[in-house]
Amino acid sequence: MKRKGFTIIELLATLVVLGLIVGLVVVTVSNTSENAKMNTEKVYIKTLKDVVDVYLNSDDEINRGGFNEYYCVIMKKNHNSSVYKYTSSIKFSDILGSTYSPMSVSDFVNPVNKGITCNLNTNVDIYRDNDQVYYYSFNLDDLECLKYNSGIVSSLPTCE
Repeated sequence: MKRKGFTIIELLATLVVLGLIVGLVVVTVSNTSENAKMNTEKVYIKTLKDVVDVYLNSDDEINRGGFNEYYCVIMKKNHNSSVYKYTSSIKFSDILGSTYSPMSVSDFVNPVNKGITCNLNTNVDIYRDNDQVYYYSFNLDDLECLKYNSGIVSSLPTCE
């Protein structure tokens, strides 16, 4: 007897195999997309850290003083150094509004979803040690625009 087509079993088996392949491709593409979004936010956080670093190394107002509140002692290579917290509140709006900022207020948006503007009133805590080295910390949750990252970003070494 001559066969002119496929049996129902052969067709179903083919559909099951194709369904599995499509399912694997969808999961892989979805994971790749999520990983790209997380990495984009990490790059954005690195940019924010760089903006704060430029501000701290350039702004004259910060360099004039105002570090009166004792914070802690850190261990350096050859000595201990006291760290003092800047008494004024510095916000990202102050940093982005400075002439030294490489980033503008319009750049202060969620890199994954450009429709969400980050909170310009997020505080950046500034510290300085006896050697005139500046440190900072800020809370990513206060930015109110990041989906994949949270917690404190800090350049401050561990206090003793």
